[in-house]
Order: sequence, then structure tokens, then C-alpha cells
Amino acid sequence: SEEDSNHHSDVPGPADTADDADAADAEAEDDADVDGVADGGGGAGKRRRRTAFTHSQLQFLERRFHCQKYLSVADRADIAEQLELTETQVKTWYQNRRTKWKRQTSQAMREQQLHRHVCDSNDCPESGRQ
Repeated sequence: SEEDSNHHSDVPGPADTADDADAADAEAEDDADVDGVADGGGGAGKRRRRTAFTHSQLQFLERRFHCQKYLSVADRADIAEQLELTETQVKTWYQNRRTKWKRQTSQAMREQQLHRHVCDSNDCPESGRQ
């Protein structure tokens, strides 16, 4: 029937296009091996395992995030070295934490936190810069 031919068309519609983009993103992620370097498709689904942060690493990252929502390249390198993580792991943790912060905080509160220093800790990375 005409309805069937329209329903099973080879021309992607808007929903198909979004699914294809998600599938391409997933495939790109799967192409990274344990070291984060593309394996050229030679491996059978090698993907970096989820990082299990230690309690002390998480405490440090949360304290730092409370004071500093965005990291410079130098700060990211310093944190990675201090915590014995890769810069990519630190960057990814910060991206995910900002997403959670944005979901839990109003736009007005986020702007206020970004424009004024909210940390009262002595170990704050910004305390030496004021």
C-alpha cells in the first residue's frame, strides 16, 4: 500500500538523521582503544573502561569545582599531575560536573556563582590570586 511504501522509505526523515548522528558518535567512541588512541577498527570493541575515582580524588575535584567551575589548560595539567589522572579524565570529570551543576542550579544562581568568588576555603586555588 501507499502507506507502507512511505513508512519504509530509504530517505531518512528528521528522526532517522538524529539517530544516525548518535550512532556515528557511538561508533567514534568505540574506535578509541584503552589508551584513547584510535585503533583503526582492527580491535573488537576496545573501549576505555570507566574511571573509578578514589574518595580523595573526588573530594579534591569537588572542592576545586566549588571554587572554580572552569579550568585553564595549566590548571587542568596541575590537577591531573596531583591526582595521578590524565588531563582527559580531569577534563571529562569537569564537563560532567558542570552539566550536573547546570541541571541543579538556576540560571541566576549560576551567573551569581560565576561572577563572585564563593569559596571560603584556605586551600582554594583562587586564594593566592586575590
